[in-house]
Amino acid sequence: MALICPPALAEDGATAEVDLRATVVKPFCVVTLAACDVGPTEAILWGAVVAWPPPSHVDVSFGWDTTSHKDDPGGYPNWVPGDTLLLGLVFHTRVSGLTPGKTYYFRARAQADGYTGYGCELSFTTLSEFSVITLPAKEIESKKATLYGKTIGRSRSPKATVSFGWDTQPRADKKYKNWTSAQNVYVGDTFSARLTNLKPNTTYYFRARAVRGGVTYYGEELSFATPPQKSLWDWICGN
Repeated sequence: MALICPPALAEDGATAEVDLRATVVKPFCVVTLAACDVGPTEAILWGAVVAWPPPSHVDVSFGWDTTSHKDDPGGYPNWVPGDTLLLGLVFHTRVSGLTPGKTYYFRARAQADGYTGYGCELSFTTLSEFSVITLPAKEIESKKATLYGKTIGRSRSPKATVSFGWDTQPRADKKYKNWTSAQNVYVGDTFSARLTNLKPNTTYYFRARAVRGGVTYYGEELSFATPPQKSLWDWICGN
């Protein structure tokens, strides 16, 4: 912003205009933080006010919708107030009644002393009514490893039939050469399968699968690498 002052008298009698430039400083900035505890029908939204010292009083809220309002910060049809934490700098709220398996867009907002600040728009996707997650492999040896998975859903029953597909090549088409024996587990349970007779120093790819209510669900494909097999000298030396 440029401020032009009245003409000033110079030493030689001429007049001159002095151009004063001022920078408008925002009283605070707003940051939208990632949503957490996202379930099938609810999620917790987080935001922060960046200012020091903190404003004496600030009203915080979140706008959310199933449609993006990236270029229209105030255009969200749903606004919910936030609860402040940590000296009033961090705030959050829980939104519920959401639709499972749907993407939602949200943005943090703060208002104080006639100024309104917005954070960037972020998004999250609610969990489906039922899903299966592939967890990292553990207890990895040169010829053995244990695969882990977990089922997630709103209801513990009916049970799901779970297994793992595994191969030495990634299988985006889910057509693995090997499948572990099927198990029946309740929703929310963690399950595992022990692989044996693997090749040392080899990368393996695997994915959890669950069948429930006649529908097949797949987790994300992960991988692990078996270490080289120890030689007799390694065993003797304790390596």
